Amino acid sequence: MANHAIFYGATQLVLQAHKEAVNSLGENGPAKLGTVATVVAVANATAIEATKEDIRARDSTINEIEEKLQETAEAVETAASAARSIDEERRFLRQNLNVLLRFRESEEKAKLLVEERSFANRERFCSSRSSGVALKTRKS
Repeated sequence: MANHAIFYGATQLVLQAHKEAVNSLGENGPAKLGTVATVVAVANATAIEATKEDIRARDSTINEIEEKLQETAEAVETAASAARSIDEERRFLRQNLNVLLRFRESEEKAKLLVEERSFANRERFCSSRSSGVALKTRKS
């Protein structure tokens, strides 16, 4: 912001010098014209230096912004890489979870089959026992 003030001040100097040059045109004294020319030249040189300073300051600001953008881009790349790794891990865990769920279903089906077989065996045993008891009572 200070550079803008310098530039503004230099511009004012140039305008003032030009105004004095225009005002002195009526006065044709060579000494007066030489002084005005010197003032205008100094004002122009000051304005040029102020412009150079302003350009340097802007260039510096642009370089700082460029560095920040580079840092941000690197951070974004790192975050994207981390997100990809997390996504791969999530997919891997999801696959393992699906396998475990299928095992659980198979285990539950196996338990049901064991219970059904057990029940069927008990039914057969009870039915064969009751048939045997019925046969014994008939024989007696």
